[in-house]
Amino acid sequence: MRKAVSFIFCLGTILILALTLISFSPFQSQSFDIFDHLRLHYFVCAGFAFLVFLWLKKPVWLSLALLVLLSNGFIFYSSFSETLAETGKNQNSQKIKLLNFNAYFGNEDSNSFIDLVRKEKPDVIILEEFLGISEDVVNLLKSDYQYSGPFDETTKRPNYIYIFSKLPFELKSFKHWNRGNNNPPMAHGVLTVGDTKIELIAVHLHWPYNAQLKTNALGWLSNYLTPLKNPILLVGDFNLTPWSDALLKFSQENKLKKFGLFERSWPSKNADIYFPFAHLLIDHVFIRDSDLWKIKKHRFEAGPSIGSDHLPMLSEISLEKKRK
Repeated sequence: MRKAVSFIFCLGTILILALTLISFSPFQSQSFDIFDHLRLHYFVCAGFAFLVFLWLKKPVWLSLALLVLLSNGFIFYSSFSETLAETGKNQNSQKIKLLNFNAYFGNEDSNSFIDLVRKEKPDVIILEEFLGISEDVVNLLKSDYQYSGPFDETTKRPNYIYIFSKLPFELKSFKHWNRGNNNPPMAHGVLTVGDTKIELIAVHLHWPYNAQLKTNALGWLSNYLTPLKNPILLVGDFNLTPWSDALLKFSQENKLKKFGLFERSWPSKNADIYFPFAHLLIDHVFIRDSDLWKIKKHRFEAGPSIGSDHLPMLSEISLEKKRK
């Protein structure tokens, strides 16, 4: 029995060690890049292996399991340091409720979506893969949300990314996916909140199966963010986990703080292929303060499964003037 357990866990440790090393590799490939998202799985498996090798009294294998734990644990620590802590609510500050949702173009459960909007009453709704939502839903939401866009100039229908807002919202730029220019789908507008403005940017990055497209898109997005001076609220489906090496570098280079770490936004129970133990956060909210204003986080959690392969993400923020 001990020999069988030892063989299985030794083999498993070699596998997770190899996958961990691959996940740290700078080499861009569709195969290698996907392993970057499974660090939590490596960490959990290595933890089991560590306990088993402690029981079996195998110091060499114990060291290998510890190596996996420490290397992935370091990434978790780095990701945690980039995650904004939740703060108490200041009654004097204006709070903004956000609903970010990859609605999925095949989603036919519009009623559940509307029910969630009526229950949560978000001030701003950011939608990706909006193509399947019916025109009746659009008209219904527009009756409650004075500001919305962007519309496709040809069809006069909502675009792939769409924003509804109760706050004054002015669209500055919209871009469809363009591999030649490296940009992902993006809608950029300015929210007016009291006496300040927030740069609201909604994005949808490519599937994580093409590492080069992901790298190019993040590079393009970094260049786009650089000249912006107002506080930034960057929201969308990044198709990257919080401990993705690429996402960590992106947030550090752009002085961004993210809202979540271990929450789940994908897959929902409505996903075409449901992985019970995947439970990854790939729909993110990032903020960057300005010289005068600070954005505070008061809430970040997943909503119920409402027809998409993603879960809707619910956030609440407020603005606070920095003390001189």
